[in-house]
Amino acid sequence: MLHNHNPQREYLNCWFDTDTEEDGPGSLDDFVGLNAARQWVMRFDRWAGWNILTWDSWAIEIIGQPVTGADEPPLPLVTGLNSVYPNPFNSTTVIHYSLASGGDVTFKIYDITGAIVKVFEYSSLPAGHHQVKWDGCNSSGDPVASGIYFARMTSNEGDSHQVFSRKITLLK
Repeated sequence: MLHNHNPQREYLNCWFDTDTEEDGPGSLDDFVGLNAARQWVMRFDRWAGWNILTWDSWAIEIIGQPVTGADEPPLPLVTGLNSVYPNPFNSTTVIHYSLASGGDVTFKIYDITGAIVKVFEYSSLPAGHHQVKWDGCNSSGDPVASGIYFARMTSNEGDSHQVFSRKITLLK
């Protein structure tokens, strides 16, 4: 609700059209940090019919509880290694994966000869979408050479044990 700071504190259902913004239809984030000390023109519905209203200043008052979970992606139905991006990569890549139920996950990065380069271990992860970043360094923290590597994900969810792999290319 927007109000015009007068003693009557008249409440009107209004919005500021931000469809031209890159993020699509308007949201409260579009107003963060804006200076309210200027004129704002808004369309509003006042009991019946559309009108144009010019505001000298405005304030936002949120009434009720915010909607939770609206922007959260649904829980995955299957466990899997989803994507590696960017790939090929230069300095850092992100490995995206999903867990259908909670469990332990281990990632091992192998070089082309099958030698283990880096290990990531995560225990008691909840179901959902996750990611791990690899900075192109080995377990000692030293940068590895350009080339082809393999990310192998092993998940242990209850009695289920699954293995997935993806090819990753490092270009320097």
